[in-house]
Amino acid sequence: PPNAPLILNGDSSSILLHQVLVDGLELSEMCYQVNIQTDELIIFGRKKNPLVPLGEKFTVTTVAEISPEANSALKGLYWSKSLYCTQCEAEGFRRITYALDRPDVMATYQVRIEADSRYKNLIANGDLVESGTVTTKDGAKRNFA
Repeated sequence: PPNAPLILNGDSSSILLHQVLVDGLELSEMCYQVNIQTDELIIFGRKKNPLVPLGEKFTVTTVAEISPEANSALKGLYWSKSLYCTQCEAEGFRRITYALDRPDVMATYQVRIEADSRYKNLIANGDLVESGTVTTKDGAKRNFA
């Protein structure tokens, strides 16, 4: 319901949340909260904050930063020898971003992998939508898929 909060599961110790958007509208920090005790991102419903555009159908976008090299749990995205690997089964996705990560909820995700240009092979489960190279504001080249 639009008045109820949306609660997403995550691992607040491994995710640095930069931005939350609903249907492309960036939410101010008064519209959501990260609860580090329960490892949840709570996006408030209209009852608590009328500025949050939660309707019957909506898209949530999160911009998050993680550190795979520091991840020794072998869950989520981690570095192993000379390769970045993922293990998202049994709550591993919670170490990558906040999401509906429960067995009773089926959700679809659109994921963009972006890496330094020295990483040529970007592989993920799912159907490739687009790939290529982008140039950052500081002139660095990055591959994406």
